[in-house]
This record gives sequence, structure tokens and C-alpha cells, in this order.
Amino acid sequence: EVANSLSVDGRTNRLWIAATAPDAADGAIDGVSELGALYRIDVVQRAGAWALEPVCRRDFTGGSASTPTLGANGTRVYLGDNVGSLLSIDAETCGERWSVPLGAQVFGSVAAASDGREIYAATATGIFQVFDDGDRGRRGWTAINDVYDVPATLSGYGEMNLLLTGAGANGLLTQVGVGLTTGGRALPVRTGILHLDRATGRPRGFADGLEESLGAM
Repeated sequence: EVANSLSVDGRTNRLWIAATAPDAADGAIDGVSELGALYRIDVVQRAGAWALEPVCRRDFTGGSASTPTLGANGTRVYLGDNVGSLLSIDAETCGERWSVPLGAQVFGSVAAASDGREIYAATATGIFQVFDDGDRGRRGWTAINDVYDVPATLSGYGEMNLLLTGAGANGLLTQVGVGLTTGGRALPVRTGILHLDRATGRPRGFADGLEESLGAM
């Protein structure tokens, strides 16, 4: 079962799909997969026709709420698992290069800077900066979304991150909101677009919006 959108590498004719692992991969054929998986499927020509060829996959605990993101040079694929970690996967072997715990599930696509090693992962609790140091991942800043005036007397009311992040040369764009945050769920009553400083994760600008967006920055 496919969990989210797929990513396409136009340079290599590879498709990257986050889905569930085969039923038997968790040790029991019972109609339910306990594992998520990242699949690499190559588009190849056979006898003058195009075909989809599964090449490798990487299994991980639970599922994924994120779309696989290709690094700028195409050698890494990034996505989140079901237990709050950001994974870096080798594009040739599907082997895991590193895993960084974030404490919250990544949703949407993570943003990979085209001019650096930074990865920006969006979660319901905020945006996390992670550096890809090759053989390991390293946490950077956690974004500060302090743009709404939330009275301390309002219990169960606070700020939240609502959308995946877009990375530009001088900053990041994301959508944030404020509203009810009780019971592990977020119900925004106001939303807006936040511009974050790429170096520090602090707000540079903010514009109130009218509704939640479903698009990408």
C-alpha cells in the first residue's frame, strides 16, 4: 500500500516510493504488514517497450507519512519513519546510511537544500534542521514558531506547524497555525505563512492567511 506521493529521478529513470513492506516481511502472513518500506523501481526498456523493475527496498518500523526526497546529487534519499526519525538511504543499494531521531513523525516531503548539506524536516511540533555529514546525520536548530500571541491562561491552546517546508537561498517558507492542541491533535483557528532564517531557524517575516494550504512552497 503506497503511503504518499512518489519521487522521480529524471537522471537515472528511478522511482522512489514509500509504502508498506510485503506482508511476510514482519514474520507473519496475516494480511497486515507491520513494516514500512522504501522501494527503488527502475524504468527500463525491454524489447522496445518500457517496464518497471523493482531493484531494492529498505524496510523500517511502522509506516511513513512522508514522500521520499532526493538529495541534490541523487546519491541519497530522505524520508521519515513511523517512530519519529529521519532516515538517509543510499540510492544505489537502499541501505540505511544514518538515522536521526526527531521525536515527532515527519510529514510531507523533507526539503533538501540544493546548495548545501542541510535537510529540513517538517513535523506537527515544528521544523528540524539536520546536516548530512556523509556517514552520519547531525541535528541543527529547531525552528522557533513564536509568531502568535497566545495567552498563558488558555489551556490546550498553542502554535503548530501545518505544512512541509520550502528551502530558498536565504530562508525557509512554511505554514503555521494557532489553535487547540489537546489530545495529541491540532485544530488551527488561525493560519499564516512563516519565513524562517535559514541559518538560525528564527522568524524573519510572517503573513496571516485565511485557510490551511494543501500545496507546496
